[in-house]
Amino acid sequence: LENYGGRLPMWLNPINFRVMNISEKSYDYSYEIFQKLKSNGHRIDFDFSDNRINQKIANVLSSKIPFSIIIGKNEEEQKVLTLKDNYSNEQFLMSLDEFNERYAYDID
Repeated sequence: LENYGGRLPMWLNPINFRVMNISEKSYDYSYEIFQKLKSNGHRIDFDFSDNRINQKIANVLSSKIPFSIIIGKNEEEQKVLTLKDNYSNEQFLMSLDEFNERYAYDID
C-alpha cells in the first residue's frame, strides 16, 4: 500500500468506478447505467445521495476510487456518460459501449 499511496492498481482495487448523479432528475438514467455496468462484471458502486456533486467527488477521492462516472441532464439526453479519471483529473464523454470496450480487460 505504501508504494501506491493508497491508490491500488485497477486489478487489485475492490471498487474501480462510482456512478454519481448530478441531480435527482438524472437518477433513473444513472441507476440504469449502474445496473448495466454491474451486470457486465465491473467492480462498481454508486452515490445517489442528495449531496452536491462537489461533495460526491470529494467523497470518491477520499475513498481512492480510480474513476467517477458522472451523469447529468446532458449525458441522459445524449445517452452517454462522463468518465472522470480521479488520478489525472481528465474527463471523457463516451457511450456505454465505448466504456465496456475500453475497460473490458479490467474485469476480473
